[in-house]
Amino acid sequence: MLVKDKERLDSYRLKIRNLDDQILQLISERLTIAQEIGAIKKRNNLPIKNHNVEKLIFKRISILAPKLDLPINLAIDIFQVIIQKSVEIQEKLFKEKKSLKVSNFCKSFLIIGGMGKMGFWLSSLLQSLGHKIDIVDQKSSSEFNVLKELPDLDNYDFITICTPLDIIKPVLLSLIKQKPKGTILDIGSLKTHFIEEIELAIRLGIKITSIHPLFGPNIKVLYQKNVIICKCGSNKADDEIKEILRPTHMNLIEIPLEDHDRYMSISLGLSHAINLIFGYVIAKSGINISKLYNFASTTFLKQLKTSEEVFSENPELYYSIQNLNAYRDNLYQSLASGFDFVYKLIKQDSINDFNRFVEQTRSFLP
Repeated sequence: MLVKDKERLDSYRLKIRNLDDQILQLISERLTIAQEIGAIKKRNNLPIKNHNVEKLIFKRISILAPKLDLPINLAIDIFQVIIQKSVEIQEKLFKEKKSLKVSNFCKSFLIIGGMGKMGFWLSSLLQSLGHKIDIVDQKSSSEFNVLKELPDLDNYDFITICTPLDIIKPVLLSLIKQKPKGTILDIGSLKTHFIEEIELAIRLGIKITSIHPLFGPNIKVLYQKNVIICKCGSNKADDEIKEILRPTHMNLIEIPLEDHDRYMSISLGLSHAINLIFGYVIAKSGINISKLYNFASTTFLKQLKTSEEVFSENPELYYSIQNLNAYRDNLYQSLASGFDFVYKLIKQDSINDFNRFVEQTRSFLP
């Protein structure tokens, strides 16, 4: 290396170290300010999350990033991490003594299964938006009023089912028998196995709607996260839940109820199945995973990370997503057909058919 180049390299590295120090200092200052803001919110009974502020932050970042020759996605990813940490800091302050402002648009929610992961997430979100929350669950909580048995349903604007997938149907049926005045809501990641009960509720004149947040309970920054609203036939119920969720600035995607599980057989079923098979093949290979890391390609590491996340989740949930989907058999037949098709292609001596397959599939993918 030329002496001049070495001097420049050392100079640039020193500049990067100084910039890194400044970045860390600025992040520290920002989090300190976030803590001060949290203290003000607590004193004035304001909710932790202000989704309008988050929307404005991301809008400003999306405008500024290109002017600085930065990819918008990179800038948004960085600030999502920073904002999530800011929320966590403020949550710690609030846990010292819970106090929340009741908004002018305050609704009462009964959350059945509210101490499960997604139930607790939804309860926390709704409470942060100023709504009143009661939970029915066998677990206790210092943050919510938890009941062991169902109270009078007519005391609530929304009765929300956040139970495991395999018991949504009997829970929903028991609610329908009581004909509540409020709106019944579920957040299940599959719908077909209790669609008859939803149709029964509609025939009886019960307000009912069904949503599916397309993310897990650890999400803190909700801006532009996707939530499916399944149109069950009760327009009033659909409008009510949209009004509840609108302040979060999540993407509210409306689809017919009967289409939901067909989409989920690909979006959830296929992606989960591939990762389950990926993990199975690695486990059966007999190769120590630490050794595989030494030979890992970029593609392998990405797939491994996703597979590890799948296997770290609740196996009962993943089993239910595979088992209860009405399109399960079609999915696994397509998977088997796909493996067989690709295997036949790569056994051939000619690459022409394989090239055609890649080109045709590439044109279909985004």
